[in-house]
Amino acid sequence: MVHTGLSNECVKQSTALLNSLLASHFTLLLKTWQFHWNVVGQSFSSYHEAMEKLYTAEINRVDDTAERIRALGERPLGSMKSMLECKDIKEFCMSEALPEAIVMWQMIRDDWDTMIRIIREKHEQVPAEDLGTINFLEDMIESMEKEAWMIRADNVTRSAT
Repeated sequence: MVHTGLSNECVKQSTALLNSLLASHFTLLLKTWQFHWNVVGQSFSSYHEAMEKLYTAEINRVDDTAERIRALGERPLGSMKSMLECKDIKEFCMSEALPEAIVMWQMIRDDWDTMIRIIREKHEQVPAEDLGTINFLEDMIESMEKEAWMIRADNVTRSAT
């Protein structure tokens, strides 16, 4: 048990919110990584490279979220089953037809916006005394908003919107 001044109830509430967020980030990571592996077409290089930057950022968010949960003295989700049960982002199943590159990019754009909204919702639910998690989520919103802006501003998006 961690004795940092947070009640057990506060820790449990924050951990539940963070585990749900972990599952959503993991799902977004996997979706972006799949698109990175499978993108084809005329602008392959720019899509491939941009998607790599995004999934790398998501790898770091997955790790940071799990480590925040550990810092609270709890255990992060650790199985695919638990990730799928707790996620708020729609996964992409390989049984679906692969979308064109521009559609992949639009799906990523929409998912980034969705994740930012999800983080905002979680932020509002964190107990007020858990300043570490509140700050953690605020930093996450800031970094994802910058990425969302870059996704929308990228030349590959302009041709389709």
